[in-house]
Amino acid sequence: NDHAYNMRAAARLKKRPMGLVMRIADFESIVLDLKTALRLNENNFAAFTNLGRAYADQRMYRDSIEQFNRALKISDDYSYALYRRACARVGLGGELDRKEKLL
Repeated sequence: NDHAYNMRAAARLKKRPMGLVMRIADFESIVLDLKTALRLNENNFAAFTNLGRAYADQRMYRDSIEQFNRALKISDDYSYALYRRACARVGLGGELDRKEKLL
């Protein structure tokens, strides 16, 4: 089920040290699990958030913000997605335009 794929990916995300970019094979495996979870349940806001975290950990901040926004469309008060989106925005630095800052 979608929960199993999401939890397996989340466990692998938590296992690695913060700030280090993961190997491509690990990243692709995590993304595959999360996309499978989302294919099984398109309302799994935790899977969108974990996908955003995987992108952010690879310094793919725009992609991560998109996933956090998708999670927040499903559950607008999910504090972890709000926090991780803010972290991704910090990673982007001055690259955000005015419209994106308002999201």
